[in-house]
Amino acid sequence: MAQETILEGIITFLGKIGVFRVILPFILVFTIMYALLDRTRVLGTEKAHGADYPKKNLNAMVAFVSGFLVIASSELVSTINQTIGQVVLVVIVMVLFLLLAGSFHEEDKKAFFIDSVKWKYTLITISFISVILIFLQAIPGPKGEPFLEWFFKYLAHNWQTEWVGAIILIILIVLFMWWIGKSANSGTPSTTDQNKS
Repeated sequence: MAQETILEGIITFLGKIGVFRVILPFILVFTIMYALLDRTRVLGTEKAHGADYPKKNLNAMVAFVSGFLVIASSELVSTINQTIGQVVLVVIVMVLFLLLAGSFHEEDKKAFFIDSVKWKYTLITISFISVILIFLQAIPGPKGEPFLEWFFKYLAHNWQTEWVGAIILIILIVLFMWWIGKSANSGTPSTTDQNKS
């Protein structure tokens, strides 16, 4: 077995004193809550120098309490740690994909993929679905196992039931109606357009 290096020992020590399970989740929740409250001004504003400013004392107090309530629950902390690590992994995969695809792209002044609406929304959709799946995998299901695994086992066990077939049929009908509507919108020009030409 390889000997632990000094830096690895420091990381292990930080983990033992609770930096990763207490301090970092608290700072993360506090920062996000404070930024949301400060941006949305839900708790009201106060006048200073003729302008409206958010109530920073109330925002900080609510964010502080929210951070402590989150770190008081070990399940929430483990969910946050697992989710954030995997979301960062999705970001790294996206960046590597863009690097690989960009190597086959012509050198141009326009930003790669940003001007292409289809690519942009495709990547946004993939990212959104990935984050939802990561979150579902991080939260525990009814039997204590990850919710996503429990759901797939439940779905595989009840695959022959009527409600699964009904859901698949509804999804197919919705997709078919969307495809019909899309093809109708992008079809032949209207008679008014033909008259103008």
